[in-house]
Amino acid sequence: MLSEVLKNIQECVEVEEIDAWSREGEPLAEKYGVQVVPTIVANGVKLVEGPVSRYQLASAVMAAFRRGC
Repeated sequence: MLSEVLKNIQECVEVEEIDAWSREGEPLAEKYGVQVVPTIVANGVKLVEGPVSRYQLASAVMAAFRRGC
């Protein structure tokens, strides 16, 4: 669903999926207070936590990237 939401702005963003329970992901999960998956963080700000609708996801992502490229 995230790739669909980002398809119109994909040249503006870099997406990285991290397993919060992996060795690499644990420090990031702690840093951002991840308690539920999925959690989406953009530019150091937690945007979405837990299951959301496509509309909620798109609204959160577009608010974060309102300024464009």
